[in-house]
Amino acid sequence: MSLMPEREIRDGPLAPPRPENADGETRSVGVEIEFAGLPTARAAELTVEVLGGTPDKQDDHAIILRDTQLGDIEIMLDARIAHIGSKKNAAGRLKRKFGETVGTLIKPVTPLEIVTAPVPWDELGRLDHLAERLGEAGARDTHQSVLFAFGLHLNPEVASSDVAHITAIMKAFALLQPVIRRHSEIDQTRQRMGWIGAWPADYVELLLAADYWPDRARLAADYVENVGGRDFDLDMLPLFAEFEPAALQDFKLSDLVKARPTFHYRLPDSNFSGSGGLVTGNWNAWVAVERLAEDDALLEKLCIERRSAARDNWAARIEEILDKTRLPQ
Repeated sequence: MSLMPEREIRDGPLAPPRPENADGETRSVGVEIEFAGLPTARAAELTVEVLGGTPDKQDDHAIILRDTQLGDIEIMLDARIAHIGSKKNAAGRLKRKFGETVGTLIKPVTPLEIVTAPVPWDELGRLDHLAERLGEAGARDTHQSVLFAFGLHLNPEVASSDVAHITAIMKAFALLQPVIRRHSEIDQTRQRMGWIGAWPADYVELLLAADYWPDRARLAADYVENVGGRDFDLDMLPLFAEFEPAALQDFKLSDLVKARPTFHYRLPDSNFSGSGGLVTGNWNAWVAVERLAEDDALLEKLCIERRSAARDNWAARIEEILDKTRLPQ
């Protein structure tokens, strides 16, 4: 299958078909890596070894590394309650102490999370080196316990705010999602937890309709109405909050959505022992989506094939097609 050729995986991060943003700058990718098995301070030390930076402790379970080679990087326990309170007054300090105590209690079952500043796509290989170092030092990924459901989230900056471009990306992802999911060998615990679901089948049918090229307001409204949640392989809410905030006014979880001009790709596992590099291997899968979105003829062909195929047979059918069709470079 030509979705992610082995040669290209070894070559590092693939260039997307649109490598620059609308301002002519190299597109960036925010990265979130979840794991367990290391204290916050030790994870920070290892990150400094690889990427430099100056630790700025926020609380017992959160450190910001200032001015690393990739900008500021946050390392924290992935639980809001562990980071409440402040040092400003007695009440704030009391809340802070409570939060730190709760954080200590829940740490055995709560992942640490490394959250980067936006990283230029052609520098993502540096984060592969960090993941390797973490794994060598004892960091535990999602495959090392049935209790773990740790993910790697990528937040690729959009190349353009043009609605046709965004719609094409969404169509391409809906078509390729079964293939990417199968070849990524997603952890069963993560799948059972329901945090990385596929978009509803009825919404995919709407999205892949031949005449579905709506304006941006309609695209956002349809997504919120038909998907209406964050626990999906591809979460579009941050992007729509950035460009069409009115569409989220009545969304019940809108206060948890941080507006940003990025796709929120949530499917990949946090897997330090996988092939191809933790970050670049999964970035390259995303690039396959962008490549398909740029090929109007192939995108249309696959949409037609998908509409005529039985829902439960599409994964096998698109595998057959991709075996004979190389995605555009």
